[in-house]
Amino acid sequence: MRKIFSMFVFILLLTTIMAVAQEETTEENAGVTPDSIWWGIDVALDKIALALTFDNEARAEKGLKIAEERLLEIKIMATEKKIKAMAKAETEHGKVVVKIKEDIEKLEEDDLTEEIKTVIKLEKKIGKHEANLEEIRQKIDIKIKGELTEEQQAMIDSVLSNLEGQTGELKIKVINKKDKTEIKIKVKTGKSETEIEKEVEDIEDAIGLTRDRTVWAQKAIDHAEEKIARAEEKINEKISEGENVTVALDFLEQAKEMLAQAKEKLNATEYREARKLAKDAGKLAMHAKRGKSFDEIEEKLEIKGTLTEEQQALVDEIFAKVKEGNVKVEIKIKVKWEEESNTTIVERKEIEGEVSDEVQGLINTLVESLQGTVNEENEEVEVEVEFEPEEEVECITHEECKIGEICVDGECEKVKEPECVEDADCKEDEVCIEGECEEVEEEEEIECTTDADCKEGEICTDGECEKVKEEKEPECVVDADCKEDETCVEGKCEEKEE
Repeated sequence: MRKIFSMFVFILLLTTIMAVAQEETTEENAGVTPDSIWWGIDVALDKIALALTFDNEARAEKGLKIAEERLLEIKIMATEKKIKAMAKAETEHGKVVVKIKEDIEKLEEDDLTEEIKTVIKLEKKIGKHEANLEEIRQKIDIKIKGELTEEQQAMIDSVLSNLEGQTGELKIKVINKKDKTEIKIKVKTGKSETEIEKEVEDIEDAIGLTRDRTVWAQKAIDHAEEKIARAEEKINEKISEGENVTVALDFLEQAKEMLAQAKEKLNATEYREARKLAKDAGKLAMHAKRGKSFDEIEEKLEIKGTLTEEQQALVDEIFAKVKEGNVKVEIKIKVKWEEESNTTIVERKEIEGEVSDEVQGLINTLVESLQGTVNEENEEVEVEVEFEPEEEVECITHEECKIGEICVDGECEKVKEPECVEDADCKEDEVCIEGECEEVEEEEEIECTTDADCKEGEICTDGECEKVKEEKEPECVVDADCKEDETCVEGKCEEKEE
């Protein structure tokens, strides 16, 4: 009996704690955050709450509330630049998502209309979760991205990309479940696909999913417009600095075209497609703003000596064909008149890199032509052609890499988690410098800065207290102070010289 009573009290206390925790979690206050020593208990209570919920629908809804709490925690930790704490919350978010997916798969009801209603309700909540994640990313991009180191920014991008992947898995799971339920309705009732689609649309309208989709699509369009505006600002800045922005402008143009398509889909009430297009437009704008698009194309055409019009045309054609080939090429030709042999010689004909047969033929023609015109009057001609295109890269933004990787100088690399983000992550005698804990160099203790810091009879000299040297009083000042046979010399009595 005592055991039963103790168990009852424990469950009652646990339920009270969980209820209080739920009440305290608001959009402004996520409750206990991952940087707190109590956060582990908060996560454990959430897991117990899920375990004590036995209905699949209720457990999926509770899981989504917990996932929402993890998002709020991530938002707060990002604002405070506590990247490790962000990553901890993202990991727990992923674990909750796995449980939600399992509950969605297990959803079964005898009344298939009720089953489809339940699935649509969950779809609505997952859509809201995705919208909240988009809002968090947008706020992080605007508010704190410029205040972060490159490594911190990469870590945040990695966390957000993982969250988007997890939320995307939830969307796919709930849409697949809805498709399966629609197939079951068709098999059981014999209704046509058109009839079932109409019923599903009516349920979506009644539940408010259609209205929410409109809002989410419009928000995605607004976010894309903001990203495009920031990309344009960055591109104009690079143009003023004289840098090549060809690729950036191409990305920007694609982003604008995709945004226009998103608006058309929104007007046509194709909300899901509008939202997807707007998100893709935002990604293209990020490519334009943050990618390799500002790398300079290195090219050089240098001519020494006098060329005929025909030779100049050959050089121009060689240069154009080399650029068209878009590979790194260096061509150096030097033809001169040698007085000793009284003849024209080709002193240099160097080709580095791959050139087409057509370019090779043009080079040969140019050399032959130069040999025919270089003489005693036109003693030397030198032609140099250099071209180095933009380097092909594996990635431009972190989103193009796998989960757990970031884009560094055009290559996807595994995220190297910094040893620290702030001094609090290090030992007492260490500080956090560029992600690594380093010992604080001990400064020599200064005993004093002024004489007042020293004891009586001491003075401050170079940071140390030193005793004042006592000056002895002079033995004499005048001869009268000495004996009759002595005289005063520099304060001392000395015998008079006879």
